[in-house]
Amino acid sequence: MIAFVKSHPRPASSSPCWLTSAPKGAWIEIGTSAGYSTLWLALACRERGQTLTTFEILAAKSEMAAQTIAAAGVNDVVTLVEGDFLAHVDTLGDIGFCFLDAEKEIYGSCYEAIVPRLMPGPCSWQTTPSVAKSTFSP
Repeated sequence: MIAFVKSHPRPASSSPCWLTSAPKGAWIEIGTSAGYSTLWLALACRERGQTLTTFEILAAKSEMAAQTIAAAGVNDVVTLVEGDFLAHVDTLGDIGFCFLDAEKEIYGSCYEAIVPRLMPGPCSWQTTPSVAKSTFSP
């Protein structure tokens, strides 16, 4: 299983290298924003013959992301879903990779929804100390 929480300004830019060892299962991104990280993840998808489903709850950001994805020509490996990831999670099967880059207030809910669906395999969970303390502390 691989789960990744944003830890620095460009965490997805290093992902094409280590994503080649991700286990089988759906690849998802929660918090698309304008689609910058999505493009890096799309590189790994192409390498693996994989697809990425990315979720953005805000309509304005979803529109920007759609334009970014189209301009980069990665529509063949990226599906953009406008809406709340938590409303769609039951439509997903097993998850091989998750890139979580949303508002920190939903990290706990996303974590609870994702972990039972993660496939066995390599795992990388990274976050900033402030997010970890405020979100994952008992």
